Amino acid sequence: MSTEAKPPSAPYEKAIEESAKAVQKATEAGRELGAFVKLILGPGFAELGGAFADWAAVYRYERAVELAHRVKRIHKRRGIEGRTVSIPPRLGIPLLQQATLENDDVLVSMWSALIANATDPNRMTEARRSHCGLLSSIEPLDALVLREVQRWREAHSDRDTAIPSSGLDDYQIEALRSKWPNFGRES
Repeated sequence: MSTEAKPPSAPYEKAIEESAKAVQKATEAGRELGAFVKLILGPGFAELGGAFADWAAVYRYERAVELAHRVKRIHKRRGIEGRTVSIPPRLGIPLLQQATLENDDVLVSMWSALIANATDPNRMTEARRSHCGLLSSIEPLDALVLREVQRWREAHSDRDTAIPSSGLDDYQIEALRSKWPNFGRES
């Protein structure tokens, strides 16, 4: 039996592996900080800090595992398992840092979709770091409202979107209509 570690077969598995390493480093850093706090404030306070660091590391690891399972299901549903693309570290690191803090089901679904979209070889647009900032700044209620707006728009895709056209000339309005066919003038 070989004891060599096999390379991860998909980006989300590599992400879990990297996240686990980050959790281990964070745990070690927490212990170092705990030793420093113990030196300054005494052993009781340091123990409390160490326990929190351990709890936070486990919490984030569990969140990363849940994200990986959700992303894997999305990839399977799209038929892209094994053909995914990697996320560049400048996006992947903040994405995982922020996504592993979330515990609301609707927001976890949104984070999973963002990761799945970013790793989809057939994606139409590039994921951006600003998406991480936007998603991390919304509350669960905001997410529910956005989801309902999306459902309404899908259910009523034949309806025109009325946007005030004051200040726009005909050329600007036609340019908007070329990109958004449902763009219309207010009645």
